[in-house]
Amino acid sequence: MRVPAKLFRKLATRKWAVGLVSILLAGVLIGATVISTLPIVQSYTTAALPTVTGLLAQVTDGMRGLWWRGLGTWQKLVGYCNVRDFGALGVGTDDTAAIQAAITNCQANEVYVPKGTYLLDGAGTELLLISNQIKLVGSGFLNTNLSVKSTVGATVDVIRLYRSSSAFEGVDIRDLSIQAQSGTPARHAIAIDTTTYGISKVNISRVYLGVLGGRGIYANNPTPIQDGFYSSKIHDSQIYNGIQIVNGGDTLNISDSVLRGSNAGIEASFVCLPICGNRNFVVSGNNISHVGGALKLGANNWGTKILHNEIEGIAGD
Repeated sequence: MRVPAKLFRKLATRKWAVGLVSILLAGVLIGATVISTLPIVQSYTTAALPTVTGLLAQVTDGMRGLWWRGLGTWQKLVGYCNVRDFGALGVGTDDTAAIQAAITNCQANEVYVPKGTYLLDGAGTELLLISNQIKLVGSGFLNTNLSVKSTVGATVDVIRLYRSSSAFEGVDIRDLSIQAQSGTPARHAIAIDTTTYGISKVNISRVYLGVLGGRGIYANNPTPIQDGFYSSKIHDSQIYNGIQIVNGGDTLNISDSVLRGSNAGIEASFVCLPICGNRNFVVSGNNISHVGGALKLGANNWGTKILHNEIEGIAGD
């Protein structure tokens, strides 16, 4: 059986093709090199990977998945990591450590969370920490549920974006839900912490953020630093208990979402470093129904655009 390198790589980047690639037995043509004896894929730890050119291997620790050794280096054939490869089960038992391991080891890649209920538990500042470019992607918010254990403390965020050493960008969270196991545990569903350095190019879409102890999304820039949280989008989602941005930066967009619950639907203030004003904060196409009002704008909100939102009144508005 001969598979040209171009086709081999194309197959290997498709989720449905992992199994096909992993059972190639012999006679595989990669470029001009014929591998005449390719066994069924063997499993190795990262430290034990052999130096055989053309070998396929299933890595069982670190950045797990299917790898191929060509041109003297090991290359991951599939451009995503599955949390199941890190030990997550998705059956309602504690998967916190497994999901965090996937996030930590798959920087700049996609972390895929298949259909299931993944219980999150723990103490400290957050349950899951994101500190590098990454895509955290479920199979749809009706299918992939991050379930926050009912006993998680009121000062613990579920997902926290933060890095202490430098600014970073490029976080994509989509197609999943974050909901309480019961009650109102934890604090914010997604916390964007720019206490030390800025975070930009964040995309949060097609998520369902249920009722917890704090906000659905909370972006904090307490010092403040210039920019902080900027050039980012929150869209096509259903979010409970509001979105709050403290000392935000430029070019933030909240659109096409359903906002419900306590607090204000959207509450935002902006930095004044070195020029005051947010310059392009857009709120458009949302359906907002909140006990604390639809929209509260704090300091330096010049340049805000509010377009085509439906604001539904409830008692307390």
